[in-house]
Amino acid sequence: MVAILHAMARRESKSKLISKVTLAHAAMKGVTSIEGTT
Repeated sequence: MVAILHAMARRESKSKLISKVTLAHAAMKGVTSIEGTT
């Protein structure tokens, strides 16, 4: 996981990488919360 993030960081700027990771975490949280309520 960390190696993948490092590889992505080399290709993209840190700000873009952080925004992508933040969106991914938010999406995962949203999916888990939706699954939990149903």
